[in-house]
Amino acid sequence: MKVERRLVLHDVADAVSAAGVRTVYGVLGDGNLHLALALGQVGVEWVSARHEQEAVAMADGAARRTGDLTAASVTHGPGLTNAMTALTAAALAGSPVLLLLGDTPRTTRHHGQDVPQEPFVRAAGALWVPVRLPQTVAEDVAVAARAARTRRLPAVLNLPVDLQNSPPGGVAGRAFGGPAVAELPVVAPPREPSAAEVERLAERLAKARRPLVLAGRGALAAAADLVAVAALGGAWLGTTLLAKDLFRGRPGDLGVVGGFASAEARAALVDVDLVLAFGASLNRFTTANGTVCPHARWVQVERDPTAVGHTTVPDDAVLADAGRTAAALVAQLRSGAEGVVPPPAVPVPGTPPGRRTGRPPSGIDPRVVLRAADRALPARRGLVVGIGHYSGFGALGVTVADPRDLVLPWQLGSVGLALPVGLGVAHVRPTQPTLVVEGDGGVLMNPGGLDTLARLGLPVLVLVLDDGAYAAEAHLLRRTGHDDTPALFPRRDLAALARSLGLRAATARTEEELAAALDTLLPLDAPALLHAHTDLEVVHEEVFTALSG
Repeated sequence: MKVERRLVLHDVADAVSAAGVRTVYGVLGDGNLHLALALGQVGVEWVSARHEQEAVAMADGAARRTGDLTAASVTHGPGLTNAMTALTAAALAGSPVLLLLGDTPRTTRHHGQDVPQEPFVRAAGALWVPVRLPQTVAEDVAVAARAARTRRLPAVLNLPVDLQNSPPGGVAGRAFGGPAVAELPVVAPPREPSAAEVERLAERLAKARRPLVLAGRGALAAAADLVAVAALGGAWLGTTLLAKDLFRGRPGDLGVVGGFASAEARAALVDVDLVLAFGASLNRFTTANGTVCPHARWVQVERDPTAVGHTTVPDDAVLADAGRTAAALVAQLRSGAEGVVPPPAVPVPGTPPGRRTGRPPSGIDPRVVLRAADRALPARRGLVVGIGHYSGFGALGVTVADPRDLVLPWQLGSVGLALPVGLGVAHVRPTQPTLVVEGDGGVLMNPGGLDTLARLGLPVLVLVLDDGAYAAEAHLLRRTGHDDTPALFPRRDLAALARSLGLRAATARTEEELAAALDTLLPLDAPALLHAHTDLEVVHEEVFTALSG
């Protein structure tokens, strides 16, 4: 039996496994082929993707859902350039992804795939960590993994092929001593708010006439305390889009706040004079570009100082853990809770956001499609919604039992990421169905993702909302007095495409066909695609405004 000699790439595989990586999403090439084999030898699963963007986006989706380190691998040159959109989106999302990047041999001149990889990586906003020597492999991998975890960014480990194929060099000594990198702490202990800060919050709440307690993704664990704060302070409750449904069914819940709020909630928010935001970044969607709660003082409770004032500058800020601050505020309020005035009744939302243009309908109302999917799928499911005019319909039209089950790969505004990100989400939650809401343009930008889905057999329903257009652009052309033809596209048979790649699929052109398709494709004992012909003439005004600038 042939005995494989040990090389640096085997040390890399050992170090990647030691960093806690159990799966690598990748596309094979000259720069990572033998590394992939070495990873398999140490028990790290290799999941093959059809395209480098898909591989990195799958790792991004897995990181978004778990919050922990995930990994991808691509080869040198075009492997990296193909992955750039997904890598940039992962950096903007703060996803801790370790990208194992092959590089051309340093001993070869004029290699056909030789590009300066470091500038590409830095331009994407990712961290650049080169493997320096055979002796430093374990430390370099550990440094990259720790950097991804602590800085919440993708870290790219650059691996020249000739270095990978070199003999191991042993372990380099540490110049300054101290513990090994892997032994260093990764997460800082949460900061407690000071007594003065808690008193200041309580005073602001007591003086407010119509306060709002707003929860973001960073305050999910504090839900019970935030409900108590609202009850004790006579405040309404609300969430950012990424924390949607956190307070569903609770007294005083207005639902999503901002550009995605219901018309009834937006009308009520005009009277709010204080917003206590916990674990929320206060981005332009949450503040609707400064138009929501126009008369309010905004107070941001956030542990990450870089998130304070990043988009919206608050009137006050408490740099502390949202959960600990909420608990301390509850205790403070309970010490003098007499005379609390409950908030007014919560307005009941009417029709989901959207209006008709007045032109003849061109398909099913997308709100009808999403309500039907919401009713048909199990209550506990993942939800991934792509970017486009349909985004608000998808994000608001389907409920989630746990806000962490909602993943919105919108940070870069790139069409085509929902499907591969959804594959990553489903791969780390294989026993839970996942609904991926994508447009026809997004699916056609990444048809290889359908093949990957079929091969993996994940319980994913790809719901394609096909309005026959790039709708935001079509409506913008109309509004500026131009012909919308450049933004219109014929509807292709995406169900046939999906079936050719091994998926179950159906097409729905009417509400009757929609009901029949859902009956056929559900329950999700195998991956499936539902191609819904939707009405271009139903406009989501807030999403259109946000996406068109």
